[in-house]
Amino acid sequence: MDNFSVTIESSFFIIISLASFFFIIRHLIFENIVAMPFFWINSAILIYFSGNMVLFVVNKSLPKEDFYILYSFINSPLNILYNLLICIGFWKSRNS
Repeated sequence: MDNFSVTIESSFFIIISLASFFFIIRHLIFENIVAMPFFWINSAILIYFSGNMVLFVVNKSLPKEDFYILYSFINSPLNILYNLLICIGFWKSRNS
């Protein structure tokens, strides 16, 4: 796995996600942000990529066996949460 490009990609998504949250909070675009699909999808992106960025950064400093164990304990729950939040976002877009 190419750690440098994955770390840059994760950093890009984290920065864009934080910037969009900052923009929405600063300009008060939505009255109830939790009811908007944007909130759920943006939260999923922020949580998933910030959690996995830790894995990509420490990949070279850990032995392979320890990394695979850490990867499975961190990446799997984050992936489940990511997909769950994306589904909630799609569900909210259907109800809006």
